[in-house]
Amino acid sequence: MNEVSIDNKKWYGNEVQVDSGTPLRDDGTGYIYVIRQFEFAINPETQRKIKDKKLPPPSKQDLFNSNWHQIRTTLWGDGLLAIEESEYPPRIVVGKKKYKIILVCKPRLGTMVAERPNTLQELTPSSFTKKK
Repeated sequence: MNEVSIDNKKWYGNEVQVDSGTPLRDDGTGYIYVIRQFEFAINPETQRKIKDKKLPPPSKQDLFNSNWHQIRTTLWGDGLLAIEESEYPPRIVVGKKKYKIILVCKPRLGTMVAERPNTLQELTPSSFTKKK
């Protein structure tokens, strides 16, 4: 995995390249992954205490841990499980008044998922696929 800094935030990913003469094709087989984003408001009282140095600022791990039970319950209700492998770590984005937790999930065994999976051709601009 490569590390890239964008807007002072670290992102990790892999670069994919193909020969420009060969169209990039995804046949739509393989595992189904669902990306879920959870948004939480920062408690104004806690924020004041942190600003007044009465409380230490929480780490991203603290924010994740404080919401993990609620997230896991919500995902279970949707028929999903968070992937807990280091290959797909949660992404935590902290703003001034809110923070987001973004997870890669998979359907629970024997569960139907309402989301329709997309292939690479559906997610990328048409300039990446060969036009007829």
